[in-house]
Amino acid sequence: MASFNKSLTKSFMITLVIVLILIAGIWYVSKDINKRVASIQSLQNQIAVTLGESYSLATLRPASIKANEVIPILDTYLIDKDDVVVNFKSAIEALAKENKITSLNFSFTGEGILTSEGFTRTSFSLNFISAYDDLINFLKSAGDSHFVIKFINPDISQQDARYNTSIFGQVFSF
Repeated sequence: MASFNKSLTKSFMITLVIVLILIAGIWYVSKDINKRVASIQSLQNQIAVTLGESYSLATLRPASIKANEVIPILDTYLIDKDDVVVNFKSAIEALAKENKITSLNFSFTGEGILTSEGFTRTSFSLNFISAYDDLINFLKSAGDSHFVIKFINPDISQQDARYNTSIFGQVFSF
């Protein structure tokens, strides 16, 4: 009986060790499998994001083609900063002469400042004396020119049939 108990204890201990080794192996393998599953899920998420971005790019492609057709047209409307510095003053003086503006004083009042939209905004001031119709024609001509202009705080005072005008403005370029 003692030998049977010894044999039973030995068998129980061997079985217990084998079960513990199997449990440790299963735990280690499941931990490795969980890491691989997490890695696969991460790759799936990256693939989904990449596919979404590719889809977005594909849907934007027609708009990009249309934009590329319009960019040369916009380039004719928005001049570059150097063109403003070189040609804007002479263009304003020519418009003034065409519209019978006398005693035009033009000056840039600040350097070009880059806006958040990517445009450069250059400030200027104009002072002149004119008849009312000439003033209106000059402002229309300046607005219709190839420069993008914003007039700010015009100060117009009448003296007899003449109008003394002071205008601050900005010309936009890129």
